[in-house]
Amino acid sequence: MSKKSVFLDVDSSLLEKRLLVEPTDEEEIETLFPELREAANAVPWKYVQPLPGMCVKTKTSEGDKVFVNICHTEEIPKPADVTEDELMAIWNSDEAPSYRLPLSMGEPRDVEDKSGKPAKAFDVAINTEFFKKVSTNKVFRNFLLLVVMEGLEDKYKMQIDTVEYTILKNRKAIGTLQKHRIEQRPPKKGPLIQEIGNKTPEVQKQPEKKKDISDDRLPTPSSVSKGNTVSGSREPEYRIVREPADGEPQLLIATFVLPDVLSAREIALDVGEDRIVFESRKRNYLLDIFIPYTVDQEKTIAEFEPSSKVLTLKMPVTTAT
Repeated sequence: MSKKSVFLDVDSSLLEKRLLVEPTDEEEIETLFPELREAANAVPWKYVQPLPGMCVKTKTSEGDKVFVNICHTEEIPKPADVTEDELMAIWNSDEAPSYRLPLSMGEPRDVEDKSGKPAKAFDVAINTEFFKKVSTNKVFRNFLLLVVMEGLEDKYKMQIDTVEYTILKNRKAIGTLQKHRIEQRPPKKGPLIQEIGNKTPEVQKQPEKKKDISDDRLPTPSSVSKGNTVSGSREPEYRIVREPADGEPQLLIATFVLPDVLSAREIALDVGEDRIVFESRKRNYLLDIFIPYTVDQEKTIAEFEPSSKVLTLKMPVTTAT
């Protein structure tokens, strides 16, 4: 298999802020002086010891041996559940899709191979449930390993052989796995955007008992267009309606009119509990708005209709903020 760049939107906040590997001596110091922990990070967090999973042996461009310990823990969020076809579409896409693979990359450490020669080892932790899928599905396993190795290359400015590597049969890890420091907050989530056939978009045909964005507490385009866009970018036309029209809403429906977007692959969409971030770098779109309701991220559905150029986002409401 030839080397191929993977365009994957890995959650950098998890890589660089939430899941940092900490040496044991620092953990002991913070136990003696808890005020240091509070000063260093106001967000609650804890140390987690991941479990061994599988060990991958490869080498750098200089011929130095490298071991990658794929370990796992339930404390790391699992990625969105996708099919093999959806994964292959992500793999072959020329655009960064709204798919995130939460993982934690540890610092390199010195180890010895079975012959006593020096080598480098990296611990990479993923969600336990996702590891089970990786263990039994070759497509997901190859995808994960390619992402991990290219991630290591990017983070540590090194070149790793991503083609000629070996998964050790009798070793789940090389050396002692390090602990990971995990912040206790939910990660950003973005729904996969499904392309659908011809249908009448919500922006053109609305049921009579829906309220427009100008009503109640929902944001209006004019209230966010100046403060929440980056200089040089443009804001897509959009509207948000609520269901039902009276009483507490159960569903928010956002529609984005995107006349020059050709495919869902050109769209990146993040939906937080009370925030929507829409971006299309290829078309220079950017929108970042807050909504006065808490929505269910897991049940949010995003659909893009290519013929009408409309993206529809359906967000079940849990509570008002």
